[in-house]
Amino acid sequence: MSKILASDDRTWSLASAVDALTESARIAGRPSLLWLAGFFYPGVGLGLGLGWSWILRSIENAESDESSTWVLAPMRLGALGANGGFTSLLVGTLAVGCAAPLLFPLLLPIFRLIVGLAGWASQATAAARGGLRDAWRHGRGNTLSSGALWVQCWMLVVIAAAVFLIPVVALVHAAKLPRGDAVASGALPHPVTVLVSAPSSLVVLVYALAISILFQLALHSLAQNRRGAGSALVHAWRLARRDPWATIRALIGDSLLSFLYWIAFWILLGLWHVPVFGGVALAAYIALGGFVGVTRALYWARAYRALGGLSPADGVPGLAQAS
Repeated sequence: MSKILASDDRTWSLASAVDALTESARIAGRPSLLWLAGFFYPGVGLGLGLGWSWILRSIENAESDESSTWVLAPMRLGALGANGGFTSLLVGTLAVGCAAPLLFPLLLPIFRLIVGLAGWASQATAAARGGLRDAWRHGRGNTLSSGALWVQCWMLVVIAAAVFLIPVVALVHAAKLPRGDAVASGALPHPVTVLVSAPSSLVVLVYALAISILFQLALHSLAQNRRGAGSALVHAWRLARRDPWATIRALIGDSLLSFLYWIAFWILLGLWHVPVFGGVALAAYIALGGFVGVTRALYWARAYRALGGLSPADGVPGLAQAS
């Protein structure tokens, strides 16, 4: 508990993380077109805006038998991803397009807005009032690097899912492990199926979560220092490994933001089924996703600096020149 709170830690205490989250929400709370960039900003979790829902769906559809559902059930808890279902489905569809070079240019504006929002967040203050132009301007020159980072992390998750989940799904089908009527009745899966599938599911869950954290740190490293995607990811790994407990505290702060978001999301989802409030709920959902995305960008910009991330302002030879 002392390592989690770290009240006397010189790196970043949990109280500092909460303060940074509060300040970020205060800055992001001013309505502006910057929320449109925030709507596409990836979150921390299983989704990452990396098409995780699509990956799970593809694995499940490889076999029509319902037993694979229990293998992947723990993973689907986070399948809605960054800012909710619509964002995950949208970016997941775009993720499929990453495999086709002809469709890749369609993603470039989103890549530029995401890295531009991260760049703006690194300079934003309490008096800042950002706009969509600010995100677009800060993303100049980093678009391809941002896209390369996104694709690189997405492929890491795809490979992990293929290596750890597909063999388990195949084993469940080949061995015809008992599952009962769990899917139909909502009962718990058979213990044998859980015993076989849980370890692999847990490994992929933790791995995808770790990649999402590295993605956030690498994105801000790229935005502030204009380094390549590979260099930014290596830098992010060094920051996370340097103080794992501080990284966990950064994750706790982001998790608090996600928890509050999901409460609001389920409220809006309830209003969505009311005809009178359907359109209002959709507009509120987009605004909520944009606000959360901007808040998250601001928060991780501060987490990046707190974890030891460098920027040209530090005067380190090479960084200022690169910027």
